[in-house]
Amino acid sequence: MNASMVRFGGIAIFAYLVLTLLGRLALGGGTGGAIVGLIGTALMIFGFWATKGFLNAKGHTGADMPILILIGAAAITAILGLFGFGGGMGGMGATGAGGLQVVGIIALVITLVWFLAWLWFGLSALKFGATGGGIWKATGILYIIGMAALGLMVVFFILAAIAKAMGLVAVGGILALVGLLVMLAGLIVHGIGLIQGAGKM
Repeated sequence: MNASMVRFGGIAIFAYLVLTLLGRLALGGGTGGAIVGLIGTALMIFGFWATKGFLNAKGHTGADMPILILIGAAAITAILGLFGFGGGMGGMGATGAGGLQVVGIIALVITLVWFLAWLWFGLSALKFGATGGGIWKATGILYIIGMAALGLMVVFFILAAIAKAMGLVAVGGILALVGLLVMLAGLIVHGIGLIQGAGKM
């Protein structure tokens, strides 16, 4: 992959953030929001594909598998979203009853795989940072912390449902906010890493 494609991959990640944070929130869950979500997913997929190309060009192949898993999970989620199932990446849940419960289970499995792949990629980026520069170390650390916070959020929500304790729900909400903000920072640093890295190819 050439430097121009890697640079555009970094720009694509920033564009994905803009579409997700502004477009999707402004347009909501209607047709406009769905179209924005699909475009954002396509940009994110390209950003990670460019990441794979950049890391491979630097002799690092350890992130190939988690990147391919993330791309696959994003594509499957987008397809499910076209049929009204799930709520986007990281926000999919069980839907309906009967046959729709199968889709809910599939969405739950994809979310779990998505979560583990993010952690895996974070660890791989952290390892690459030893030779690739501090920005990739920062990317890995932010992704690991962000996903750890979101994982704890799930734990606290489950405990809150079992214990029926609103205090635990509040803690889970705080962890969700922290996790999302840290993941946002991770994506920003990730995009910067691609743009800077393209200049060194």
